[in-house]
Amino acid sequence: MVALEHRQPLYLVGGFGGVTVDIVRALGVDSGAWLPALPDAVQDNLLAASMAALRAIAAGNAWRGLNNGLTDAENRLLAATPRPSEIAALVSLGLGRRFSKST
Repeated sequence: MVALEHRQPLYLVGGFGGVTVDIVRALGVDSGAWLPALPDAVQDNLLAASMAALRAIAAGNAWRGLNNGLTDAENRLLAATPRPSEIAALVSLGLGRRFSKST
């Protein structure tokens, strides 16, 4: 939330599961269909409120994406991959694009 509110780059790695997959889905980066849903997963009130807040941010007029230097396709790949080398390559690519100085 802090990164999004301050327009800082955000890199979402959801290939290992966990709450990052929920964030990926809430922000509309990817449906997360590649990860099976947990039928008996319990979502507490704080998590539900946080996901609702993320969905509201993504639906707002000010939403400009993850601001991380990656394309939509690259962000989907980053969200789904469990490969450390691929994660490192994509984050490095995004940081390079995001913070490179144009001459």
